[in-house]
Amino acid sequence: MQTTSQHDPPQRRGGFTPPKPHQLAQHFPQLEILDLIGHGGMGAVYKARQRGLDRTVALKILPPEVGQDPTFAERFSREARALARLSHPNIVAIHDSGNSGGLYYLLMEYVDGVNLREAIETKELTPPEALAIVPQICEALQYAHDEGVVHRDIKPENILLDKKGRVKIADFGLARLLGQAADDFTLTATHQVMGTPRYMAPEQIEGAHEVDHRADIYSLGVVFYEMLTGELPLGRFDAPSRKVQLDLRVDEVVLRTLEKDPLRRYQHASEIKTDVEAIGDVSRSARHLRAMYGFDYRSKGELFGWPLVHIATGTDPQTGRKRVAKGIIAIGDVAVGGIAIGGAATGVFAVGGASLGVFSFGGAAVGLLMAIGGAASSLGFSCGGGAFGAIAMGGIAVGYYAYGGVAFAVHGLSGIHRDPRAVNFFEPWVDGFISWFGVLTTVAMILVIIGMNLAIAVAKRHSDGSAVVPTKQAVRPSSHGKAWAVFGCLFFVMVGGGLLLTIMLFLARNAAYERMVQARAADEIARSAVEAEARYSRELAQQREKGHLEFAGNEVKLSEYGKTVIGLYPNQVPPVNKVLQDVHERYLALERTKTTRSINDLGHQVITVAEYSEQELAELESALWTEMDKLLSVEQQRTMRNNLRVYPGDNTARPSANGWKPGILGWGRYGAEIELWKIGTWFHWKAQIQVDGRITSVPQGDAPELPVEFARFWDPHETEDESVPLSESSVDTQPDQPQE
Repeated sequence: MQTTSQHDPPQRRGGFTPPKPHQLAQHFPQLEILDLIGHGGMGAVYKARQRGLDRTVALKILPPEVGQDPTFAERFSREARALARLSHPNIVAIHDSGNSGGLYYLLMEYVDGVNLREAIETKELTPPEALAIVPQICEALQYAHDEGVVHRDIKPENILLDKKGRVKIADFGLARLLGQAADDFTLTATHQVMGTPRYMAPEQIEGAHEVDHRADIYSLGVVFYEMLTGELPLGRFDAPSRKVQLDLRVDEVVLRTLEKDPLRRYQHASEIKTDVEAIGDVSRSARHLRAMYGFDYRSKGELFGWPLVHIATGTDPQTGRKRVAKGIIAIGDVAVGGIAIGGAATGVFAVGGASLGVFSFGGAAVGLLMAIGGAASSLGFSCGGGAFGAIAMGGIAVGYYAYGGVAFAVHGLSGIHRDPRAVNFFEPWVDGFISWFGVLTTVAMILVIIGMNLAIAVAKRHSDGSAVVPTKQAVRPSSHGKAWAVFGCLFFVMVGGGLLLTIMLFLARNAAYERMVQARAADEIARSAVEAEARYSRELAQQREKGHLEFAGNEVKLSEYGKTVIGLYPNQVPPVNKVLQDVHERYLALERTKTTRSINDLGHQVITVAEYSEQELAELESALWTEMDKLLSVEQQRTMRNNLRVYPGDNTARPSANGWKPGILGWGRYGAEIELWKIGTWFHWKAQIQVDGRITSVPQGDAPELPVEFARFWDPHETEDESVPLSESSVDTQPDQPQE
């Protein structure tokens, strides 16, 4: 991986011309030098294949002038052994080291990805992604510091990101190895300015006597700030949250790592990791980071100057733009080709969120012969939410033949317009097509996904691993055989899928007439069910108006509506009605002791019902629910308590002319004065009800018959103008002789 760039100081970049790959072959016969990845003041890095182990490695050649120092060989050997002992998943591993042909070298793990500098320069690195990267850097630094190794040159160029989003730190100890005094053999050097100035801790720049692991923590703070803001913290700088939107706790972490006094900084990298992980959703950000740079594969085989297969996803770190797949078979976020599959696709056969082709399938599809999508347009057949074509089907369809919720056509079939020719054209097959459309589209997408995954899997397997390395050189192509393997996988799946879809459409068309008959029969059944439901609703509404109780003289029982609401079984109805009747009769016996009657000056019967004591009513109500609960389930008990009218005015805010109906306990806790009279064959009534010590005029009216709540008080034989208790002047006693 390239680990140096234009950000290195001039004194490290000048005077070193890296050898060509073929010039190194004689010095490293055990390696196949493939490519120059990058170079700078600390040497040059080559991509190579280790023949014996058949693995890809990175070969770092140090500048030739380092060999002029007579003490360098000893220091190099000792430091290389120390660095080789650093075994950590976030540190680039050292496989071998030595001197070949006067060139000091390090054979290192090859990291397939980009360095952090290139990621920052794409301007697509987000704060959550930075929060995913920092803990991995901290883990590597903490491990190295525990082993007594200080990096001294933490900067974006030395932090690598592989395709899986993992962090790898390169060049541990190299700054000290190349920059310390000849006679200094200690691990921590003093009075030496080693590193990249803009990322160095103040004590490094000042050449302090004690430069320890906290210098790496300061450099990490600079890198952290740059990842968040795209700028370096130079001079008087703002907190990161003043430049980008992020959690204010991030400011505290960054500013503490950038403290000038080492004692005020974090003392250990592990402390930074703990605080950062407490802030960000690291796992989600890491997954996003892995997908950031995507994949790029281009086959060597070509047709009409285009590769047979080109698979490209993600962002090109070199340009910062989306990769575009261009090939006979093109797969990617943006794809152009004979068969194009992608978020935006253009080709003979195009599948994508937005697709343009002869045959087009996508969210927005434009096709010459066929288009299927949310919005579809074609000179031939189109199907979608909005469809335009010679034959159009959709929610809104425009065409010569059009079928849809709204159809504009020479011959259209819709809910409001049925052209006979359109009916004859569409009815034999449209029902089957609509029924199978969801299945067809699902199968088609599954087949496309399988084809894409097979093609990408084959491409990755045969790729030489240079697909996402952001160098200016072209991607190394694979062989013809590998390209045809990818081509064959995708072509086989698509041809097989097309054949399967054709068979399914044929079966759907043959089943169309049967489905039409079944649909019409189902419509009749549904219509009958709707009518039956409407009748039931009307009957239920009529029952609801009568209420939950039915009164007939002194008898009371549940109405049909009451039985339905409470959910009684047939065998529960008789005992429940008996309990209601028993309690109601006990109430009537008590009511007779509270009731007096008289004749007023107009000859009207006046009945006065005194108020009841709370104890009397409580005893009656307790008897009601004690017996009722023995007959009902808990759910039935709850429903009956919510619906049964025990007192008049239950389930209403206040007794009123519309809500004043008798209950099981009749007038209940309200006193009443009722006036009844008869003119001709019509009864008249009015009442005054005492509620909370106040008089409220409630019902009054006339009718051929008295309402049930007043009927029991009418005495057709009453003639005396004297108030007597109702118990002494019962309707069962013999009437007095009429006055002369």
